[in-house]
Amino acid sequence: MAPVRGHPETAPIAFTRRQSPRSAAGLTIAASQSGSLWRVTTGHLAELALLLRKRNAIDAEIAQVIQRPMTSGHAGEWIAAQVFDIELESNAAMAAYDGHFRSGHWRARPST
Repeated sequence: MAPVRGHPETAPIAFTRRQSPRSAAGLTIAASQSGSLWRVTTGHLAELALLLRKRNAIDAEIAQVIQRPMTSGHAGEWIAAQVFDIELESNAAMAAYDGHFRSGHWRARPST
């Protein structure tokens, strides 16, 4: 395996389908259906951890802008609300109802 950017290559950890998913330092690795081995290095884990930290920071910034937890659905609702002048429901978990139009032909009608 090639080294991961910025992380030294360490001895790969090999897993088989027969091993407990919690074996080998608590990692959960699924074997392919063919039974072949997956190889994970600590360099790959460190790279993934770094990317997840960056993603979480970006998601937190987006959540501040849209005033809802960051999911693609909430972001899409917020974009639609900005474009179509929709007042979103204050409860982001409201089933089957996102808000209502504030202006235009559809004023006061629900937006789903």
